[in-house]
Amino acid sequence: MKKNILLVLFLAANLSSFAAFTLDATDFSAKFKTVFELARKRFVTEMSGEKKTISEGVFVAAYDAKTSFNGTDLTRIVVDADGILGHHSRFNLGASKEEAKKIYLEMVKLVKANLPVKFIARDTYESEYMDGIATVFEFDSEVFAQQAKQPSGKLGVRIENGTCFIHLLINEPIFK
Repeated sequence: MKKNILLVLFLAANLSSFAAFTLDATDFSAKFKTVFELARKRFVTEMSGEKKTISEGVFVAAYDAKTSFNGTDLTRIVVDADGILGHHSRFNLGASKEEAKKIYLEMVKLVKANLPVKFIARDTYESEYMDGIATVFEFDSEVFAQQAKQPSGKLGVRIENGTCFIHLLINEPIFK
């Protein structure tokens, strides 16, 4: 009897770890708009906690973020070597590439629907993302100085140790 109870508890714990991620479109849309506006204001009120030194690609430091999307397993403000801040959220989607792609495409639609006027979303090739594709969103201008005065971002699926994660990064304007 004791073995059966332990087996049931073990199975229940493992099955809960495979629970499907559910995208809350209302929360995602609202939080996206909020974080995008916070980026315009350079995340002044968004950072909390102590500065943590990190070494992850171009990022050299991180802070806790006050605003978090539902379903993230990591939310933080990251700092690159040039001192540019970004709001980084990571969503753990499990091992299914098909499910990850489906949720990614839903998020792309929500991002496009919630971008301010004069902003565009487009696919770009980036080898670290699944299928080499990520979506960038930025101010629609051929003049770099105009783009650099506005927030920008990137959304894509990465596979890390067999697990699919969607990464959402919203950056403050480059020109301060």
